[in-house]
Amino acid sequence: MVGTAKAANGLPGEQVNHYSMLMSASQPLVADEVLDSYDIRAHRCLLDVGGGEGVFLCAAARRAASLRLMLLDLPAVAERARARFAAAGIADRAEAIG
Repeated sequence: MVGTAKAANGLPGEQVNHYSMLMSASQPLVADEVLDSYDIRAHRCLLDVGGGEGVFLCAAARRAASLRLMLLDLPAVAERARARFAAAGIADRAEAIG
């Protein structure tokens, strides 16, 4: 279903797949570097604009158990992030907005 979702701007899910997969594969190294340099535990909410499939927010969730997470991206990409949040067990505190 994710591959066939149609974004509000007319960009279907299958057109975002390759880029989303590339960004998701490269994001863990960047996420660790950023999160190692700044302690996010003092915050209540983290918004990732253009957050892709939510790799960065999943990494942040592992470091701050009470942090509310929000992601904003294209609708077809936000759908992929929601699936990642559910698989990571953080769907109750993570929201993806398309």
